Amino acid sequence: MHWTGVGAFLSPLVSQTLRARGYTWRGFFWISLGLAITNVAFSLFAFRTTPEEFQIEKQLALASQALRDATNKNKSDVETETPGSSECPVNSVSVSRILAMPYVWTIALFLGVYQGAETIAQGFIVTFLLHERVSDASFCGL
Repeated sequence: MHWTGVGAFLSPLVSQTLRARGYTWRGFFWISLGLAITNVAFSLFAFRTTPEEFQIEKQLALASQALRDATNKNKSDVETETPGSSECPVNSVSVSRILAMPYVWTIALFLGVYQGAETIAQGFIVTFLLHERVSDASFCGL
């Protein structure tokens, strides 16, 4: 089951419930912000680097740097550099080249349609409850 649509489904219901109980619309966003901050804190705690992992990463980085330096030293001993040549060619990708890629437009179109559908679903739930079920905005059956 994909959990991405659960928030789109429950968010208007929770918002309507809080509104019916007398909270202002800001209360819903403060609660959402608090949950988001809690989520970030738990994620940072869960994926923190342990001291052992830090030492391993440090040793790998130092070994990689030493290998790169040794390889560059061997290359400079063997090759003679021609005037005007650079050691590292610059890979410049302009925005116009990125926008010319068709898969960038495909992904943008998909995300736009997905977000639009999610927003429409949120609005539909509240509209359906208020108009078709003849609900009162100050009443909540949850």
